[in-house]
Amino acid sequence: MNASPAPAPLGSPAPTGSRRVSINTAFPDPALLDLPWHIPLEEWPPEVLAAYPRGISRHVVRFAHVGSKVVAVKETTPHYAQREYGLLRRCCAWARRRSPPTQW
Repeated sequence: MNASPAPAPLGSPAPTGSRRVSINTAFPDPALLDLPWHIPLEEWPPEVLAAYPRGISRHVVRFAHVGSKVVAVKETTPHYAQREYGLLRRCCAWARRRSPPTQW
């Protein structure tokens, strides 16, 4: 699911740089498009954010309300995102191979 940043309100100054937003999720939800993608993640308003504890991270990570759910939103580069998704895929494949068969 790819989303373009929301246009700035009329009368707002033009953005100084372009921002590309890429949403990667196993469970796409149209409500993700309602998040304030036109604002840097560090500056998202408190009413959008969920008050969850944050750990140490190389990149900005926030928890946001999306409908009745809370999602983790991470600001990163394409290089690191591809690397992390590759690692996640390898871990999932390893776990599937190691899981014992289910018996009914």
